[in-house]
Amino acid sequence: MASSEMYGTHYDRQISLSGAWMPEGWKADPGTAYDHFAYDFDALATAQGLGLVGDKYPLADPAFTKHIYDDPARNIVLGPVKITTDPMAKIENHSLVANAQDARNRAAREDVAKVIFGGRR
Repeated sequence: MASSEMYGTHYDRQISLSGAWMPEGWKADPGTAYDHFAYDFDALATAQGLGLVGDKYPLADPAFTKHIYDDPARNIVLGPVKITTDPMAKIENHSLVANAQDARNRAAREDVAKVIFGGRR
């Protein structure tokens, strides 16, 4: 959707589910609310943080309200470093935030619904 904004499309709200990239020259529309939902242990976010994948993405952009969830995989935390016992967890977490069927994603799913629908059920 970020690309379409560059061509004049207006959205009241944009939701990023582990969003990857925004085109060069993209600027947040002051009339749009932006939300980014992701897990804290995500392969793409790690690559972005290391500068390996683009330099403009929702997690780093101040226009996005961040909703970051604790990784559901088994991990070992050593000070500021999280080490997983499941190497595939970082890859799985990237798509988990968009999974409507996985029970581990319930909190994120419910928060996305609250952002979209507010208090309505």
